Amino acid sequence: MTGRDDRLPPDTATNQGGASTVSHGSGFGRFILLLLIIIIAVAAAALALGLVRIDSIGSLQPPHVAIEGGQIPKIEVNTAKIDMHRKTVTITVPEMTVEKPEQAPASDK
Repeated sequence: MTGRDDRLPPDTATNQGGASTVSHGSGFGRFILLLLIIIIAVAAAALALGLVRIDSIGSLQPPHVAIEGGQIPKIEVNTAKIDMHRKTVTITVPEMTVEKPEQAPASDK
């Protein structure tokens, strides 16, 4: 016996007693994720409660930008010419009739 049941998912193995075990990989990734969530929560709480104060030094002003005149580029586009003609055509359309089935009398229930 190979210790593996083909009906189980690929990350599942069986031991000699027949019990199946599932391997979930390393817990290090979960630890890092949990640590980042805790750090973000603590930082958000500190900002919300006023424990952390962020001040700017100096005045905040947008940068000065100088715009000089320019020239729009010349673009030449050559497209295909389409010639449209009108033509009257008569088409015969088949006639259709619709017959509704008779409705059965309503029965009292």
